Amino acid sequence: MRFLKCFLKITLRFALVVLLFSVISCKEHDIRVIPDKIELAKVHYNQQAIFNFRLHNCGVDSVVVNNILSSVDYINLYNLPVKIGPGQKAIIKGVVKESGYEGKFKVKLTAIDNNSDKLIEFLLQGEREAEPISFEKKFVFTFGNLLCNKKQVSIGKVILDKIYRDTIEIYNPTSNNQHISALNASKSLDVKILDKTIAPNRCGKIEIIVSESNVANLGKFFKSILFKIEGENKPVIVTVEGDIFENFEKSKHLTDNRYPVLNIDEARFDFGKIKQGDKVKHSYKIQNNGRANLIIHKVQTTCGCTGVVIGKRILAPGKSGNIEIEFNSSGRRGTQQKSITLFCNDPKNSQYKLWIEGQVVQS
Repeated sequence: MRFLKCFLKITLRFALVVLLFSVISCKEHDIRVIPDKIELAKVHYNQQAIFNFRLHNCGVDSVVVNNILSSVDYINLYNLPVKIGPGQKAIIKGVVKESGYEGKFKVKLTAIDNNSDKLIEFLLQGEREAEPISFEKKFVFTFGNLLCNKKQVSIGKVILDKIYRDTIEIYNPTSNNQHISALNASKSLDVKILDKTIAPNRCGKIEIIVSESNVANLGKFFKSILFKIEGENKPVIVTVEGDIFENFEKSKHLTDNRYPVLNIDEARFDFGKIKQGDKVKHSYKIQNNGRANLIIHKVQTTCGCTGVVIGKRILAPGKSGNIEIEFNSSGRRGTQQKSITLFCNDPKNSQYKLWIEGQVVQS
């Protein structure tokens, strides 16, 4: 009996402690947002987006949410002000306007009470659909007697042995069927005419396919494709440009950490003053600080006035060589700055630029 009384006394004391702790820890104002992260699906262009969320009063007193402030002016909120009792929830309706923003957006919302005190801050985020391109803005280039959306294709970075595609869209504004063919496609720059015959007031597509495998073609390229429109004498020219890099993704050197490392002590040389008509030379020392053979695939200059002579194209680990640069100042004057790009098999430095500069003065 004594044991039972002792047990009840301890239990009662514990319950009082728990109750006291819960009362102390209760907040008078504890407003939470449900869901805690408001994300909208893609908002259609030129249309409103309606969303709802709930405010939950987790405190012990009633709360009046007088307003919810937005960090932008394209959000409207309704059902305010609202009084929320302890443990109760209130549904708030919001509208994202149809204009005044574009792309991805992130908006800070702040709920305040009657005294303008902050109750809670939360985020609303989403993405607005891009403005549709009008027909007149899309087909702005002539393609013979047709119209197209572009005549210059920029592929960007091209990795050897990979395939890259881009599409040209064609529109036929005439009253007759129009037939298209390509005149000079190649293995590295191919063309797939998806719609060889385009009916009046219809669209067609041409796919440009770039795939390069020859290391001799590393670097920037600029090529032209000729298209023939049946019945027209003059071909249509489409240019394609990009920058070709070596493919190191399947290199065994990387997996076993045995690869070449190109090292050049100086990357820029100043000849100073050069008499017009003189030819001046400078030799750059290059070294292989890696653990595999360094191969110089090619050298590319930005000007015909700059010549390059490579001493050794293959350098064993620890070995060095020279690259001699010659600048011909004939026909030049004033400040000159030229670049020379080395293309090699160093996976971390496959395109390395050297620079020469000088001041050409008349003799």
